[in-house]
Amino acid sequence: MKFLSKKYLFFLFVILLSPTFIWSQNAILIFNEDFESGTNLFIADSSFGLPQGVNSWITNNEYNGNGIYPNTTSQASTVSGTIGNPNGYYLHITDTTQTTNVANANFQPNSASDNFYVLDRSFCTLGFDSIEFSFFYLCEGSTNAYAEVFYSIDGGNWISTGNQYNSQTLWENERIMNPSFNNVFDLRFGFRWVNTSSTLANSISFGVDDIFLVGNFNQTTNPIDINVTYLSDSVICQGTYLIFRYEISDTLCGGQYLIELSDANGNFANPTALWTTTMFYPNTSSLLMIQIPNWATASTCYKLRVNRISPSPQITGFASVCFEVAVCPNTIITGPTPPVVTMDTADVCVGSVIDIPFYAIGVYLSGNTFTAYLSDSSGSFANPTQIGQLTSNQTFDPAIAPYLPGNVSGIVPNVPEGCNYYIRVSSTNPIANDTSVWGPFCIRNCDIETNNRQDLQFCISATSGDSTLIPIDVNIPPCSVIYYPGNQFQVELLDAMSFGRVNLAGLGSIAATSDTNMWVVVPDYTTLLSIGIQPGMYYMRIVATSSNTPSNQLGTIIRLTIGHPADSPVDIYATDSLICQGDAVTLWVSPTQMGSTYLWRLNGQVWPAISTGLNPANSVGALFNGNAGNYNFTVQETNYGCIGSVSPPFTVQLINPPSIYVVPNAPVCFGDTVGYFVQFSPNTYYSWTAPTCGTMLDTTNNQMTVAWNQTTGQCNLQVNAINKCGSNTGSTTININPLPNAFAGNDTIMCEGDSIQLTASGGNTYIWTPNSTLQNANTSMPTAFPPNTETYIVQVTDNQNCRNTDTILVSVSAVPFFDAGIDINIICGDSMQLNATQIANATYAWLPMNNISDFTIYNPLAFPITSGYYIAKLSTIHGCNIKDSLLITVNPMLVDAGEDTSICKGASLILGGNIIITPGTIFNWTPTNSLDDASKARPIATPNISTEYILNVSNLLGCTNADTINIETIIYPNIDTSFEICHGFNLVLNPSNDNATYLWNTGENSKQIVVTDMGFYTVDMLTGEGCLITDSFLVTIENCEYFFYTPTSFTPNDDGTNDVFIPITDGVDSLHFMVFDRWGEKIFESDDFTPWDGTYNENAVISGIYSWKVYYVGKGTFGREEKSAVGIVTLIK
Repeated sequence: MKFLSKKYLFFLFVILLSPTFIWSQNAILIFNEDFESGTNLFIADSSFGLPQGVNSWITNNEYNGNGIYPNTTSQASTVSGTIGNPNGYYLHITDTTQTTNVANANFQPNSASDNFYVLDRSFCTLGFDSIEFSFFYLCEGSTNAYAEVFYSIDGGNWISTGNQYNSQTLWENERIMNPSFNNVFDLRFGFRWVNTSSTLANSISFGVDDIFLVGNFNQTTNPIDINVTYLSDSVICQGTYLIFRYEISDTLCGGQYLIELSDANGNFANPTALWTTTMFYPNTSSLLMIQIPNWATASTCYKLRVNRISPSPQITGFASVCFEVAVCPNTIITGPTPPVVTMDTADVCVGSVIDIPFYAIGVYLSGNTFTAYLSDSSGSFANPTQIGQLTSNQTFDPAIAPYLPGNVSGIVPNVPEGCNYYIRVSSTNPIANDTSVWGPFCIRNCDIETNNRQDLQFCISATSGDSTLIPIDVNIPPCSVIYYPGNQFQVELLDAMSFGRVNLAGLGSIAATSDTNMWVVVPDYTTLLSIGIQPGMYYMRIVATSSNTPSNQLGTIIRLTIGHPADSPVDIYATDSLICQGDAVTLWVSPTQMGSTYLWRLNGQVWPAISTGLNPANSVGALFNGNAGNYNFTVQETNYGCIGSVSPPFTVQLINPPSIYVVPNAPVCFGDTVGYFVQFSPNTYYSWTAPTCGTMLDTTNNQMTVAWNQTTGQCNLQVNAINKCGSNTGSTTININPLPNAFAGNDTIMCEGDSIQLTASGGNTYIWTPNSTLQNANTSMPTAFPPNTETYIVQVTDNQNCRNTDTILVSVSAVPFFDAGIDINIICGDSMQLNATQIANATYAWLPMNNISDFTIYNPLAFPITSGYYIAKLSTIHGCNIKDSLLITVNPMLVDAGEDTSICKGASLILGGNIIITPGTIFNWTPTNSLDDASKARPIATPNISTEYILNVSNLLGCTNADTINIETIIYPNIDTSFEICHGFNLVLNPSNDNATYLWNTGENSKQIVVTDMGFYTVDMLTGEGCLITDSFLVTIENCEYFFYTPTSFTPNDDGTNDVFIPITDGVDSLHFMVFDRWGEKIFESDDFTPWDGTYNENAVISGIYSWKVYYVGKGTFGREEKSAVGIVTLIK
């Protein structure tokens, strides 16, 4: 919808820049389809009979077979090339009986089907050659299940072209070039699917995507001109119409043309105005009418030019001859039709609204104001009264679309009643020198004033209405009408064009006889229609039903407007959404409704500017010459002053001709096969030129594979890319380097089990294979050790990264069996006889050569001091060297310091165990103190403390070893204890050691004795270790009235018996009690008779003898006595 006709053209608003065009194109993209819109551009055709079978065409983005049919191959998997929107929408055959479960590319083999699908449009290729039809497809199928491509010319029969498409699992690009496609008006294409009934297994059906139609048009070799051949006038007023004719020199396909009005000097760099039109095939000329814009400044040399802008080819036309745009006189005609409020049978009330129509012919400048004046009651304008004003520089010409008059709105002023009033409209910039008046009409004073003379606006929807409370004032001076009881004030709604009554009391009514307020209620849209009222602008007044002056029962007139914007946002449609520099696009709104205006925004900003007069409108034209990118349009409806929702955005994408960069462009080597590509752009067709230096193996849109197998040197690689906006060529120079001269060396012979160093040349890096018998296969000189005859291949790479190969044959000669002997163990200092295999006429060499009697014989004598391998090397008379080894493990010398033991302090013992004394053996004991001779094998030790002795032994060969013996020295202390006992008490003496043999100085041999007499008692004890110790006890007799006694042992094992230790007293007032370990550290202290529980710092101490000391105060014979005592106690666990 471009609003084009032979009479009137559609004005364009230019986006960002003045137009520039791409002319003289060669390769042109005529059509492409990627199915991403989801719209099916194909329709069923019955040219081959009615569609048959359940296998039919569908467009979707389904690829999953859901276990019922095989999955459709992902579009990322192509033979080569790139699909624009991988795994997007595509056209394919599917089993229509399964579409609720699966709808990918599949077919039911046992249902014979024949379905023909054709594009719903035809293509004009007039003037084009080298037309090519291409697409991506896949189809497993079979010889009885396949697809075909057909074409038709100018409505003729369908003709098969291309191949039968089957046996293709990956997506592949197909290109069909047929001379019959060239230079025709109506070219159509279709796809046919055929499968016979069979029992074949399920497989992928035919699918198609990324369809392109391209061709060549050469404006240089086949020039076509566009000329303006007729102008209706050589001088034309601003704002008026110019008729002209343009012609093209040859028949082209139908297309869109851009009409340019030059600047005042006849230049087109910044055109004054732009329009679009369409010429349809087979026309070659068109007669058109354009309106010279008001803003065209007066000049004698304006020109017109017509350019073809779409579809391709794009052609720049030739400019017309000059014509003059002149400033013509301004004329205002007041009231071509009477103001609507004057159509009433009653006189117009003072204070009523009035809308005065007028025509304004000519050009009006910025800041112009149209003013309506009212004459006096005699019709004189000597002292007129202003009614209202309209600020506008718009022309309101009855001969210029939209042919509508202007309108000045105002209020009927407070003037004397009369019937000879006239109205005149005048302008200010410029002042119109030819004006007319309208009249006469009558004005009177009315008793009722409606809503304080304020207009009303209501906005409603399909489900909700609107309301407002208005005042009704009566007896407006000089009137004084009396309203009778039962009078009703009612809303009268009047047509804005004819002033006929539309409704009475339907929107409001109230019973009153004086000033009052009344609700005006406009119902929802559906109810409003049911009472005969459409949304729109109306006149309204309050009328009374009963008064003493029936002739004055009508109130002042105001406007009542009811708006109902669409309940859902409107949608935007356009002639195109993918465009190029210089393309014109028409956008329009749908649906539209009466009384609505539509405000357009581009990228969120009001566009075009309101001042252009092209916005608001229900359609707008745009010429795109900005930067490539997305242009987002929205539109917002206003219906009779009520604003609706903003439409969803409509995006127009402006693209440039494709940019091309061929990669990689690195040097190659002769014989290389290399894949090249350019960055893929959707909706772009790519065509490669075969290089002269190699063989083009495959080419698919943005990818090509070349085998560089023709020659070395430099070679040019070129690709042409075409999209809707034009074409571009990319190229790169490829350096083809020669291969290096690889040399692996001459064939050679080696011995079995031996190794050989290979030597290659000709490059910088080397890789040998097979590498399992090579050491460092990535060097020019690896070491090889093949077990059998082997052919080695070396890959040589030079500094250009080119590679070549060569081979070398290494023959392996067998060698005799050879054994160096079995592994053995010896003691350091011993010797052994080596015994390798004896082979006649062979030479021997042993390693290491030290500590061996003769390293050149097969059975030398060896006397190693460290463990290690002895290697025997045999050289045969054929030059083969054989090696074998044996492991001699040298064990340390035998050293025995003796068994660990214990002795009593002061005792002695002989160190050393099972020691073998040989000549040259050196003994060294440490530490040396307490030894009679540290260099003897068996010295005498008398340690006073526990000691670890270390014996180090060495011999003349350097063998060494060591051993240790631990001697524990047992020390028992002699305990001296004193006791004071009261006269008549018994005392049990308990020595400090258990498990001993006892002899008291009393002659007794028991562990404990009981004494009652004072004296000095001793006991000798022979311990189990043979140690002799002596304890002594001093017993004194006291005459005492108090009692103090300490037990000699206790057992803190929580059995409830003898678990704690404390002196036993009687008559003792205070007690300070302390316990010490054998090293004299205090481990317990008490001042309050608290017993010791056998712990220290809350941890149990070990069994043993502990000493104690006590200070106490007792009541004796001679009064209170301070005493102290010491002793020992045995703690037994």
